[in-house]
Amino acid sequence: MYDAILNNFLLQETAKLSQPVLDFVDNSVVIYDTGVDAVLDEQIGNAYRQAVEAIDQWMRMLVAFDSIENDGNVFGVTLELPNGTHEYECKSSVLGVVTDTKSLPMIHTPIGDVDYFIYRCIVDITENPVMLFYKAMQEQIHRVHVLITLDPDGYNDDLITPAILELCGIHDPLNICRLDSCLTHIDEFFDAYGFHEGWGSV
Repeated sequence: MYDAILNNFLLQETAKLSQPVLDFVDNSVVIYDTGVDAVLDEQIGNAYRQAVEAIDQWMRMLVAFDSIENDGNVFGVTLELPNGTHEYECKSSVLGVVTDTKSLPMIHTPIGDVDYFIYRCIVDITENPVMLFYKAMQEQIHRVHVLITLDPDGYNDDLITPAILELCGIHDPLNICRLDSCLTHIDEFFDAYGFHEGWGSV
């Protein structure tokens, strides 16, 4: 009964927290090649901040559930986002003193370091904020690769750099292309049905 209540709460919160991410990915052109637009950049930035806040809330909730489920401290959990590495943790304490419960082992994934419980939540819960965000960003980055390839000067798109973006007239105000190498095979990650042995413990 307790697990059922937690599961229902998790699914309800997932649906709620997915909405700001959907608003961001459905209504924002986050990388464009039509000349710098300060007004558009501000709109993109506002939508992005709301999306990331929702992602952070969802991840903190997972970490808290993880701690309950596994009766242990959870730290070392990270996500790689355009504005840097976001860290999440939950340490058991009694009267403000952290207990000596062991931390769970971490798994290195394309989008950050998580333990197995959080990994399963990210790949198994459909339409969650993390899944929605990274799949959408992969599509945006794929578009950048196409634009670079089609540029009349024929630049190499193997590695997207700020210099290449500037030469091709592509504006990336959120630094989404920072995630280029992380998201190369992101569809395989989210379509996973079990532990990927290629992602070792850290």
